Amino acid sequence: MVGYGPESRLPSSQFSLGSYSDEHSSPINSEKDTSVSIRPYQDQRDCHAVVEIAQGNFRLYYTLLPKDVVDAYIAANRAVDLKAAVRADGTEAHVAQTPDGKIAGFCLLRYNPYTRRDPQGELQLIRLHVAPNSKGQSVGKKLLEFTEKRGKEIGVEFVVSLASGSSRPFFEQNGWNGRTELRPMPKRKTSALVYAAQKRLISAPIPLSEPPTHIVYAGTNSTKEHFVRKLLTIINPNLAVYSAPTEEDPTEDVFEAARSKALGVRLNFGRNIVPLVISSDVRTELLRIDLNSPTRYALVNKGKPNSSDSIEEIRANFALLRDTALQTKRPVPYVVRSVTYLHNPREPDMDSFTEHDTSIWLSREGLEELSTSEGLKRYIDEVNSKFGVDITKMSAGFAFLVFLDRGYVVGLNGHPFDSLPRRDEVVEKSRHTVLTGIDESLIKRRLGYTQS
Repeated sequence: MVGYGPESRLPSSQFSLGSYSDEHSSPINSEKDTSVSIRPYQDQRDCHAVVEIAQGNFRLYYTLLPKDVVDAYIAANRAVDLKAAVRADGTEAHVAQTPDGKIAGFCLLRYNPYTRRDPQGELQLIRLHVAPNSKGQSVGKKLLEFTEKRGKEIGVEFVVSLASGSSRPFFEQNGWNGRTELRPMPKRKTSALVYAAQKRLISAPIPLSEPPTHIVYAGTNSTKEHFVRKLLTIINPNLAVYSAPTEEDPTEDVFEAARSKALGVRLNFGRNIVPLVISSDVRTELLRIDLNSPTRYALVNKGKPNSSDSIEEIRANFALLRDTALQTKRPVPYVVRSVTYLHNPREPDMDSFTEHDTSIWLSREGLEELSTSEGLKRYIDEVNSKFGVDITKMSAGFAFLVFLDRGYVVGLNGHPFDSLPRRDEVVEKSRHTVLTGIDESLIKRRLGYTQS
């Protein structure tokens, strides 16, 4: 955990860092809202309040996480950690203050000049917390806007953050995106499932040197093909859409699976045809206890069932999750990842892809049912009767819908399901990820679509 004082500003460098003056102490939008102002963190004045807010939030809002993970977060957010971080190079700390002088929230920022993605570096949002009694007052949004403003002043392309899974809905509602990752905390002998979030501050449209004349969906999934056809009626109804069977590498890596399908399509359209191949694939990752690991937990990649006894393979996966739930005494997540891959055989250097995921936290009772032969058979029969799908021959995307109906889903993306903000919206997005997995925005950008 880090923090920094007013004497520790972002370092000067070959890039323009923008000016830093007392204007940042004024409210972000002083004309419309004077209830909260953003000012630099002051160690002697603010340390106790900042630590209290951070530790209190871990106890209040990390209810899905195992006790050892919550304890690790609390132990890493002591006053001594905050004070030590004040001296870190390239860092800033800011607090949101109410008119009566109380701290309503804070954020910790760090400029990282060493990143492959952006030669100008990136601005890292190390921590953002809002006091529980200030929830619903847009304090978090103002701190996030302030972070993005600082990133633009510095001149970086990206602002990034390793955020808690429970804060993912908040980041996504403010235009951030990212992926679920298991990050080790070796000093605390545990790991944490986090949301690696980012936001591009500078728009970067995908270049079009030769617009496609035809769209090809790589695969035989009728749900995905229907989605592509429907999307093209909006983007460009004049583009013909074809489907083509393709070979798929038997890999657990979702990117390689989607890429192999796109490259596996054999086309013979002729000289004047410029096809754009669209493929997608879905894979799951299961959280398990690894007592031989110094960080306790591991994510196990799982592709489509491929053993000689696929039913037993599925049952064993649910049993693995059940055992994790028993040992942690908490709900347990599995992560569903989807990748959209776009390939133009005539311009392979312009291939592009995006990845999306959703983490689905299941109740121990549900996992107990699914890890038995009888319970699994009932589940397989239910999927087949509702969707006409043999769950043993494909990844378990339809499982999400059944689990929702059965009440097994107790959390989505690290946030408790009962209190999930904009729940219908998040559920629909998760549903699209696990069933279709095709990124609409990527296709629109690739085809130069701008909504009027």
